[in-house]
Amino acid sequence: MKISFHSTVLWTDSTIVLAWIQKDPSVLKPFVRNRVGTIQNLTEVSARQHVPSKESPADIISRGIDQEKSKIVICGGLVRRSYKIIQ
Repeated sequence: MKISFHSTVLWTDSTIVLAWIQKDPSVLKPFVRNRVGTIQNLTEVSARQHVPSKESPADIISRGIDQEKSKIVICGGLVRRSYKIIQ
């Protein structure tokens, strides 16, 4: 089965992470610099979005919300993982 992806959106509830991704990687420490550089090379600026922590479905369990009683619907989906070596 072949799956095509037409767009990708990266969501984070961390404004610090968004600030890092907007910087020139050379001003960051090596660990962060390497990851930020990868994100910048592989994604468009418009694909990087902020979600308030209270609205992030990724944190639903840590907030103690009962999924059975919640109006939030979590749907399973396909996860595409690709790795590219950047030298």
